[in-house]
Amino acid sequence: MKQTLGILGVAALLLAGPQARAQTYPERPIRIIVPFPAGGVLDTMTRAIGEQARGTLGQPVIVENRAGAAGSIGLQACSNAEPDGYTFCAVTAEAMSVTPHLEPQMWVKYRSLIPVSQLVTASGVIYANPALKANTLAEALAVAKANPSQLNYSSWGLGTSPNLLFEWLKKTANVEITHVPYKGSMDALNDVVAGRAQLSYVALGFVLPQIEAGTLKPLAVIGDKRSPRLPNVPSLKELGYNFPYKNAWFALMAPPGTPLAIREKVAVAVKVAVNAPTLRVKFLDPQDLNPVGSTPQELERVLKAEYEHGAEIIRVTGIRKE
Repeated sequence: MKQTLGILGVAALLLAGPQARAQTYPERPIRIIVPFPAGGVLDTMTRAIGEQARGTLGQPVIVENRAGAAGSIGLQACSNAEPDGYTFCAVTAEAMSVTPHLEPQMWVKYRSLIPVSQLVTASGVIYANPALKANTLAEALAVAKANPSQLNYSSWGLGTSPNLLFEWLKKTANVEITHVPYKGSMDALNDVVAGRAQLSYVALGFVLPQIEAGTLKPLAVIGDKRSPRLPNVPSLKELGYNFPYKNAWFALMAPPGTPLAIREKVAVAVKVAVNAPTLRVKFLDPQDLNPVGSTPQELERVLKAEYEHGAEIIRVTGIRKE
């Protein structure tokens, strides 16, 4: 009888382990891996949210940039980390929805990541160098159709958001625009400003300063409605284009095996952070980022839906790993 009670006691302790750890968690700094270079959209956003979440978590949030291989190096490092709640990673929509269909061998390296929280959604804008003789997306596509070798667009690699969007537009509108890949979103932006590339696409907040200064001009925003920050710029739906992605989004993921209780605690801290008035006024609103702060379960549903959207984009564009 005593032996049975002893076994039951040990079992109870094992079952209570994750919940007990969650009650005292966190007890040391938390690391978030950003799989792209410093200074990009995902990096700056993760740093801002992490700093705001420090007040709720009671521990510093340290961002570690581990760039390379279209983000897979950093995400693989995250998936291989200890599932103790002290390592997370920030992901883009493309990493979780397009890469599985575009590069299955890359996807398998980090497909075991599990959901924590969707951070924000973001309006996206198709932008151009001011010298381009087109003030709307329709005019730009007309230039491309009349001069197949004249226009190019910048991205930060195969399967990234500009690459997906422009390859989809090329197929849908039957035009030719040359793809010029760069190492990161900042490089892709700078070369459009410099005129070495004519077109690109990115989260709106990333290029608002340049648009306001007149060094870039907006042609359209993705999704079904206009952005309050660019009320005179039409949406893709208004222009007759039903692009499967309605907005950009970013999320927090964890190594497999990270206890749900810990992931839920971090998700609460994310929700508090993205809805904090100081963060919204200083960072989110100026960049047209919309706070989400979802639960792990809600993010799981988003991931499943976006996985299907990614499959549709790959089907239409025919993009393949070279």
